[in-house]
Amino acid sequence: MELSCEIKVEDVLIGKDDLSTLFRRLEEIMLEAGKVDQQDKKYTLHFDNGTKISDNDFNILEKFPKQGKSRPIEIEASLTARDENFKGIAYISCEIQHGNKKWGKRFIVSSNEPSTFEHIKSCINNSIDSFEPQKNWFKNERLWGFGSLILQATMTFLLLDLTKYLAGIYSVSVEGHGISADIREGDLDLNFIFFFFALMWLPISSLMGKLKELAKENWPSVELNIGEEWQRKEAKRRSFAASMFAVIIFPIALLIIS
Repeated sequence: MELSCEIKVEDVLIGKDDLSTLFRRLEEIMLEAGKVDQQDKKYTLHFDNGTKISDNDFNILEKFPKQGKSRPIEIEASLTARDENFKGIAYISCEIQHGNKKWGKRFIVSSNEPSTFEHIKSCINNSIDSFEPQKNWFKNERLWGFGSLILQATMTFLLLDLTKYLAGIYSVSVEGHGISADIREGDLDLNFIFFFFALMWLPISSLMGKLKELAKENWPSVELNIGEEWQRKEAKRRSFAASMFAVIIFPIALLIIS
């Protein structure tokens, strides 16, 4: 009886060495199971300019020709092991695509020998577990909801303070060593608070939605880093965002809180 399964790949960063090690080990397992001819192996690299190259050697990751500024964004692989009568006894297909799409991120394994089947499955699962995990904090809906609420409340009270100031509702006087605020009649009541809170709901929700999309784009479910160092756009953007947060956003947030 033939056994088969699908193994999904998600929330990982995959480098060139990761894939080379995995494919080398899979070829060894297939050779242990039976005969593997050159025509029974195929590796294909797809680039972001629509071109692709194929080879029967997993070292395609090392020797693929320079494609200008194009970046490898997908790898496909297929391996077949045969018995002495050239009948297929084990089969592996792989499709790993850079990005957030739900399809194009899986291994398919089939074999009519249970021990070979389990061996291949174990090898693939162990390799996936060894890949660097991708940060997926942006998938936490509660976090986004809490952040939206905090930002909405902060902007509401900033607008309240600005309105009070522009309307001349209160004055601040310094007496001795302390500061006291003299609130005159006509102070803003809860109606204004609810009004500003509702007013800020739409723009804050829109802003958080844009930020969530940016997070998904720069922390993709599968980040395939098998090209040149300078082609890793997501890593550069994350580094830039961290610098902006440390130098600009964090100090401004502290200033507002204080």
